[in-house]
Amino acid sequence: MYRGDRLIIINIVIGIILSLVIVYPAYKKDSLTISGAVTAVILGSIIYSFGSIYHFIILVSFFISSSVLTKFKEKSKEAFEKVNDKTGKRDYTQVLANGVIGAIFVLLEYVNKSPEFFLAFSVSFAVSTADTWASEIGVLSKKNPVRIITFKPVPKGISGGISSLGLFASFLGAAFISVLTFGFSFIIYKDLVMSMYFMLICMILGFLGSIIDSVLGATVQAQYLDNQTNNLTEKKITQNGNAQLVRGIRIVDNNMVNFLSNLITSILVFIVL
Repeated sequence: MYRGDRLIIINIVIGIILSLVIVYPAYKKDSLTISGAVTAVILGSIIYSFGSIYHFIILVSFFISSSVLTKFKEKSKEAFEKVNDKTGKRDYTQVLANGVIGAIFVLLEYVNKSPEFFLAFSVSFAVSTADTWASEIGVLSKKNPVRIITFKPVPKGISGGISSLGLFASFLGAAFISVLTFGFSFIIYKDLVMSMYFMLICMILGFLGSIIDSVLGATVQAQYLDNQTNNLTEKKITQNGNAQLVRGIRIVDNNMVNFLSNLITSILVFIVL
């Protein structure tokens, strides 16, 4: 066995152990289902093994901050779970939607060694962080959100709605990851100007990705009408039975919107550089 192969195996073992240390408490606190926990460990070990401790910290920063905000004022958010297809307990589809793009860029960076892939990785998690912070904090706004396309009021919890509080939280989420990107890119590449530029791009694209997510949520994501309550919902099946599709494409759910907005925004890195 070559030295490089042994190093990869060691890194995989370390990655699994570190991921378990982070994921297991989240699973015990009902932030993840068993499928979500297993998927998170796999993605975490890939990102650590083929990236670095800096990649892993960015992933963990997104994961921990999002989990904390999900539990923040959880009782106040229970009513919105009736309309939103996402819940506080994330399964493998939600984990993949927010993390698989970053894992792919880590593998590409491992092969190519190009700084652009590190930035794309960071942007992918800036988008996920911005979107999650917007969702978890924005829903606590005292005012009802408006649809990003028409600016007409929509129920809280429905994708495609924006509020001033949610937008502010989205910007803070993107800024949070961009600051980490600045510090880690400077440590890795020793280039202050490039690191500052990476921070700026990460912040802008992270926030933009959250906006793209809202636009997709308002246009192509499936939304349904509960025929019994006449309320808008993202769930195909409610307590009252099947709901009627009134907007969007049936196969496009919130997870797909998260994945697409993440993918689109990360690819923009290679256009703006």
